[in-house]
Amino acid sequence: MNSELEIVFDQPPFIDKARNMFRLPEGVVFTFGRKIYNPSKRRIDEHLYAHESHHGEQQGNNPMGWWAKYLNNPAFRASQEIPAYQIQYQSAKKKSKDRNKLHSYLVLLAKDLSGEMYAGLMTFHEAMKAIKSERLYNFNTTEQK
Repeated sequence: MNSELEIVFDQPPFIDKARNMFRLPEGVVFTFGRKIYNPSKRRIDEHLYAHESHHGEQQGNNPMGWWAKYLNNPAFRASQEIPAYQIQYQSAKKKSKDRNKLHSYLVLLAKDLSGEMYAGLMTFHEAMKAIKSERLYNFNTTEQK
């Protein structure tokens, strides 16, 4: 699925349930189908866009079903976020060869992935290792219902 995602400055359809389940930081964006919901109107750089585009692909033709699983199943949530963060980091690596900047970006991404927003999916060190991996994590999500 290579079509562009539309960016809308509104809340996604499932925001109330997400707020009840997670501590959502200021500036968080959500993908629902072919739209990125960006209620705070934050700048979406090409690396974050790559992350969100991957979520759009993961959702396929059933974004509501995907979100239901995502919100209720931590293993499924991890299976969807790890490759999206890997893609985001790999996008940054294609643009910059500055090892210090890349490491700082990796630390930022790992803090996000291991933080409160994802309700303790993994530790910071697990997130660093997962995001850095060159091999894209591929989970068999049909077994994780």
